[in-house]
Amino acid sequence: MLNIDELRRKVRETTEKELIREAIRARGFSGVDTLRQGMNLIDFALRAKKVLYENN
Repeated sequence: MLNIDELRRKVRETTEKELIREAIRARGFSGVDTLRQGMNLIDFALRAKKVLYENN
């Protein structure tokens, strides 16, 4: 069984690896792809805010 420090280290390593993969993938984006991804992120943030607002 992993102790809490080992678990945190593994989560941090996994997160860092995923961020690096995403950054490398994003290098090949065209302007339209970048815009589309930005719009998706905005849409996600707006939906999250709506859910948070509705639950309060």
